[in-house]
Amino acid sequence: MKCLRTEEDSAMCGDFEVLKSVENLQALTSLTIPSTVRRIQRDTFQACHFLCSIELPEGLESIGEYSFAECISLASVTIPTTLRRIDRYAFQGCNSLVSIELPEGLEEIGEYSFINCSSLTSLTVPTTVRKIHRRAFCGCSSLGSIELPEGLEEIGEDSFAECVALTSLIIPSKVKRIEADAFRQCLSLVSIELPEGLEDIGSGSFQICESVTSLTIPTTVRRIQDGAFYQCSSLVSIVLPEGLEEIGEFSFFACTSLNSLTIPTTVQRIHRAAFRQCISLVSIELPEGLEEISKSCFEFCTSLSSINIPATVRRIVRKAFFDCSSLVSIELPEGLEEIGEESFQGCTSLSSLVIPTTVRKIDGKAFKKCSSLVSIELPEGLEEIAKLCFQKCSSLVSVELSIGLKQVKGHPFTNLHPDFDESALKSIRLSVSPTRYYELLCKDDIPEHDENRDLVLRGNWSTSRLRVFQAAHALVYKPLPRRYWAMFLERCNSEPDAIYYFLSRKNAQISLPPSRGEAKQKFDQI
Repeated sequence: MKCLRTEEDSAMCGDFEVLKSVENLQALTSLTIPSTVRRIQRDTFQACHFLCSIELPEGLESIGEYSFAECISLASVTIPTTLRRIDRYAFQGCNSLVSIELPEGLEEIGEYSFINCSSLTSLTVPTTVRKIHRRAFCGCSSLGSIELPEGLEEIGEDSFAECVALTSLIIPSKVKRIEADAFRQCLSLVSIELPEGLEDIGSGSFQICESVTSLTIPTTVRRIQDGAFYQCSSLVSIVLPEGLEEIGEFSFFACTSLNSLTIPTTVQRIHRAAFRQCISLVSIELPEGLEEISKSCFEFCTSLSSINIPATVRRIVRKAFFDCSSLVSIELPEGLEEIGEESFQGCTSLSSLVIPTTVRKIDGKAFKKCSSLVSIELPEGLEEIAKLCFQKCSSLVSVELSIGLKQVKGHPFTNLHPDFDESALKSIRLSVSPTRYYELLCKDDIPEHDENRDLVLRGNWSTSRLRVFQAAHALVYKPLPRRYWAMFLERCNSEPDAIYYFLSRKNAQISLPPSRGEAKQKFDQI
């Protein structure tokens, strides 16, 4: 027997066990399926645009893929208690469906099964359901409340994404993992209760939930995945538990209301940009045991005023504190080995800095545009300063360098002019020992007498325009051109007992050999 069309644009189907696709029923407004039907196969009533109501019979066990997809007028469905499975896309795009009662006994809600049912206002998931598959209720934009059962074990990817009317959420205690993007862009979600027993918060699972204000992470959670709370712009406070081990990339990116945070002592790694653009974050406590401050971790945290770096940190990676414009002080620990490129660029309130003795390398632009930085001490163990490290540090008056410095790349201290002529820099010290150092002083002219510097003329270079003296210090009364720094440092390292005095009168036109090789050869002849 087949489906019969009635005069009233309704249909009644005969004694089938499997109901297959029915043609020429697009004008149907109502449908009654007989009790003999156990399964509705895929596409059976897809795109019946005028179908308003369906009565599904007791005895029905499964609803196939796309069975009622795009039935845009469907407002009500009666689901039998015998139903065990709703397959994927079964009610996709039924945007007039206001309510649906899912029966006890239902075990599985398939992928995309109610996606974009934009009029659905409430939902109770039966206690027999163990898993909600991905995107099952994605885009149900009118869904204001949802009850998830205690028996539920898994919430799939994007399962409630873009449910913009959802205001509260209680995750059942048996759920161990919330999959990626599960509640993404639930814009009205104010409160979230996460259960003890939860172990993993998936990537982007609560991203752009811009109404949530506070959150407590259960003590059983070991990892917060990438972007989990990305752009939760109203989140003021969050409690992270002891036992948490890892905070993923972009986890709290642009949580613009978050003002303070304590990272548990069990956290071993904070990934890239985890707190980037948290513009209200004033203070944060980082745990001992942390080994790296990752790339862009606190970039654009413009309210962050101070931070203590744990003694276990070995590396500060690129842009870690980029443009933290309120950062006044930072204590870098002994044990730190490398300061990455642009790490503190644009920290315009930072006034002083002590680099630990264990630091071997400072990468390019590390302190560029730190316009309030007045002084900096660079340690004896420092081996390399990369290009433009202190560029546009317009308040920098003094720098202390180490005799162990092997390489100065590019123009580490340039401001407006490559040879510092318009910089505020007054002196550079190159330490030989705690009591002995080379000092490069930027002055306009040579003093007639300096009792502290018993200068002994050793010779001249280029018709008295550049003179080399042996003394207790090495002085540059106007900055030594950068192209001769490497040569100067090399000579200081190779002959530590010979200390040289360099000078250049303010108005002198210095004629020096053009190539480094020729310059070094000339220098060695002195």
